[in-house]
Amino acid sequence: RVRVALQVEEASGAVTVALRVVATRKSGARRRTAGSMLPHEELVGCREGCLNRSLLMFCDARVCPSGPTCSNRPFQCIKQPRVVPLRTRERGWGAKTLEDISEGAFVVEYVGELIDDKECEQRLWHAKRTDETNFYMMEITTNVVIDARHKANIS
Repeated sequence: RVRVALQVEEASGAVTVALRVVATRKSGARRRTAGSMLPHEELVGCREGCLNRSLLMFCDARVCPSGPTCSNRPFQCIKQPRVVPLRTRERGWGAKTLEDISEGAFVVEYVGELIDDKECEQRLWHAKRTDETNFYMMEITTNVVIDARHKANIS
C-alpha cells in the first residue's frame, strides 16, 4: 500500500509542490531493497553493484541497506546554502543566497515540470501572444525540458 500526501502552496501565481510518499507493507511481508546488500563491516556506501545506481536512480536512505552512508544520494548529502526567492523588476523571479558560495559549488537542484519540445514550443508561443517576457525553462536533453514556471521549488 502507498499513502501519498500532497502539499500545494500558491504564491504569486506559482505553485510549490511537496510530495511525500509513504509505502507500507503487509504484515509478514519481507522488505525488498534496490540497493546492494553489503556486510556490516563494509557499509561505506553504495557501489557499482547497487541496482538504483545502475538504473541511474538515487537511493532513499530510509530503505537503502547502506543507510546514511549511501553515496548514491547526491542532493540529500550535499550541504546546500540558504536561498530565498527574489522578485526583480525586469527579470522576473530569481533566487538570492544568504551566504557566500564558493565558485563551482552546488547551490540548488533545478525542479519543474518535465515537458517535451512540442509542449515547450506551445508554451513559448503562448507566452509571446500574452506578452509574458519571463519564462523558466531549461533544456536537459533532446526533447526533454524542465519548465519551472508553475510547478517548482525555490530554484
